[in-house]
Amino acid sequence: MPCTSQTKLIALSLSALLVACGSDDTALSNNPGSGTPVNPQETAQCNEQSWFAGVTEICNGVLVYRDYVYDDYGADTGLLSPSPALLNLASRGGQLGNPLANTPGLLSPTAGDSRYPAGAESTADLVELRISRQGNTYTATFEMNALYDAGQTIAAIALDSDNNPATSTETLLGLTVQGADVVYEFNAGNPDSNLITGTFPAPASKLFKIWAVTAQNSSEVMNVAFRGTDEEAGAEGTIPAQVLPNKGNWWEDKQAAALGAGDISPFLHKSTAAN
Repeated sequence: MPCTSQTKLIALSLSALLVACGSDDTALSNNPGSGTPVNPQETAQCNEQSWFAGVTEICNGVLVYRDYVYDDYGADTGLLSPSPALLNLASRGGQLGNPLANTPGLLSPTAGDSRYPAGAESTADLVELRISRQGNTYTATFEMNALYDAGQTIAAIALDSDNNPATSTETLLGLTVQGADVVYEFNAGNPDSNLITGTFPAPASKLFKIWAVTAQNSSEVMNVAFRGTDEEAGAEGTIPAQVLPNKGNWWEDKQAAALGAGDISPFLHKSTAAN
């Protein structure tokens, strides 16, 4: 179901006040609970009603990443966009009667050029990602902005499980992730809670790296996690910034550029597993 709570919109309005609330190297400890998947209601201290977008923190041994909201526009395909297959610059009219428009509006352009089929809007828009440890198993819980059908969204994680870039063998839904040696994909979503949950075995190395993305069920990636608090929204209402294909108002300029280049390696979290 769609997420319409006003509290979700606070992240967007506060995103200009970005601050960091955690370090890159943090310890994921064993969760003392029942061993069942951690959901956004389980730990009271993790349940902020507003947040600074892009922040990653450890809360009671649970890794919590909170994303920018309504930033799920995928890759920037440049001036010549295949969606639609004509000048991106000419399609910045949004919902102003332009049948070829691929942005929400002339005054609210996006850097990314990917769009959803009708009726699936925002289903790959990541709101929050939580990763917890139970014994030798990790549970990843992706909270989505909207989810209408159980299998319409893919949530995926890549790991550099041995903290050795030289052993890199994997891509993440076709994207380069330098150092990744294992990938896990989950698509069993719950439309009632907007959650996609999956588990994966604990890496052998105590120090490892994590990447995470969400995608349409076609595997087209729309949103990237762990982008930090320095994401950009370069369409500032001035010319030429407002009409440039690689500038938007939705705090996804860097994401769109990385997806357009096919390499999201910089958007990672370094984690240390506690005993």
